[in-house]
Amino acid sequence: MYRFDSLENTAMIIGTLEKADNKEELDDYYSGALEEGVVSLLYGVQDIYVNLVDSLQNVCSYAIQDDYAQWTAKKAEGGKLLLIDEADYDTQHIFFDDGINDSPNSSVDVRDLITGESMSYKRAINKFVVRVESDKALLENDYFVKKIEECERRRSEEIENMEKGLPSEEEQVHVAKVDEWAVLQQLTTNDYLSRTVLPVVYQGMKEIDIERPADPVKAFAFFLLRNQHLVKLPEKRVEEKKVEPKSGPEASGELPMEEKKAENTEAEVKVKANTKVDAAGGDKVLNAMIKLASRPGSIDETTKKEEKKGSAKKEDKKPETKKQEAKKEQKKK
Repeated sequence: MYRFDSLENTAMIIGTLEKADNKEELDDYYSGALEEGVVSLLYGVQDIYVNLVDSLQNVCSYAIQDDYAQWTAKKAEGGKLLLIDEADYDTQHIFFDDGINDSPNSSVDVRDLITGESMSYKRAINKFVVRVESDKALLENDYFVKKIEECERRRSEEIENMEKGLPSEEEQVHVAKVDEWAVLQQLTTNDYLSRTVLPVVYQGMKEIDIERPADPVKAFAFFLLRNQHLVKLPEKRVEEKKVEPKSGPEASGELPMEEKKAENTEAEVKVKANTKVDAAGGDKVLNAMIKLASRPGSIDETTKKEEKKGSAKKEDKKPETKKQEAKKEQKKK
């Protein structure tokens, strides 16, 4: 098989293992063998795939030599080609190789036959390709049998899901989970009742019509209670409140600006209150000093007494001076 940059130009020579030195001139290189009908040359992946499928109907084995030169040059596009027709439910191709991996260097290039697009590793592994574990393959006699059974089981599940219209495993990863309860609440009245109660109601009405009980309403109510499990409703999601990590001043232990202002205001009030208390205390001290100054034996009291004595002496001296003057005047006379 010869690989080119374009998948459509992929070529396959059947009937010989002889390789051309220049794959750009395949027709010229194999011209003699082609005329003799010994070999046949196929171009395009669709023709190659059809030939492989038809050939395997008549033979039990088929050997293909890969284009190693192309793989070493462009590993992402030159691996061993494995074509998959996902619309063919009767045929399953399984490729065993120890070089299969989820990287551009994988030894196998899995392609969709119709679109030509590469198939992801996750979708192809253990369904169309198997990464061989050499040690287990040597030690376990049924290693390959088990792997084939696993691939067939996964392919059968995929086909079943496709027929039911369910998304594939790869698509399910990208499909967002739908809140079925919310969808139920958005239904119209008829659709909502048909989904929630009518299935049981209809059965109950048939039961009442058949039995014709003495108390139909009561019997109908008991029927609904006994068979309410027949209605399967989606669970209502309870949204958990996420505790967001604190950021800003709160994360560092600092108070927000509003709380800081409030705290500062309280501090100012306390300071003013303390100032008033101190002022009141100062008045008390002043009053005490006044009382202390006015008590007997105090410095101020002693000073006052001495001033009174001095004024009394002055008053006493004044009368004596007048007498003396009167005596002097008498003596003069």
